[in-house]
Amino acid sequence: MENNVHLVNIQKEYIYYDETSKTYVIVEQAENPAEVATTIENTVQKLWNFEKTSVFINIVTEHQEDFKKSIKKVVWNKISTIITDIYKVKVNAQQCDTKWKCLVETYKKIKAHNEKSGNNHKEWPYFEAMDNVLAKKPEINPLVKCSSNKGLEFQSKPITISHSSDDTVDSETTGTEFFGKCNRYNKYTKKRKALDLLEKRHQEKMARQDRFLDLFEQLVNKIKDDQEKE
Repeated sequence: MENNVHLVNIQKEYIYYDETSKTYVIVEQAENPAEVATTIENTVQKLWNFEKTSVFINIVTEHQEDFKKSIKKVVWNKISTIITDIYKVKVNAQQCDTKWKCLVETYKKIKAHNEKSGNNHKEWPYFEAMDNVLAKKPEINPLVKCSSNKGLEFQSKPITISHSSDDTVDSETTGTEFFGKCNRYNKYTKKRKALDLLEKRHQEKMARQDRFLDLFEQLVNKIKDDQEKE
């Protein structure tokens, strides 16, 4: 692995470019490149293993409407905060954005490959989850396709391909830990929704109070005007 990874050594602290997350990663201190190679592999696995990637896709799915209403960077900041809170591992907005782009690109390649007649079937553990998010997007799965052989083809429904696992759950993560983290994520989601609801009610209450004060001010001014006329 050390032959394929470009390392920069600064006072025994190594920096390398991670192709998976498309970001520069600072590796723990090590005495030689051989040790760093092992550390790099562990770092990548901890950053985006099967579990984190699956939860990440679910979180992005839940925030699809936010991407339509808000600035993307703001949404990615929110998602990175959720990931960091769940796993206690610092993940920034840029890493989340890049990870999602990599997932989308892989999804598109596998989808195109499997739809082409005569190709061997490729499997990907995240295909179904990604398909649920992307299949209805016209830029991914256009409603009308133009073919020189078949003319115009209308897509009746998205194609769903079953998945199996090329990736496996991190060997250090037991089933109990996996479901425990999923439960923490579910609790976090419920808490977030409850806080959002409270915030919405607070805003509505403040709006009603502002409206009341406005009407009250109008009433006071009218009384003053009537008194001055007398």
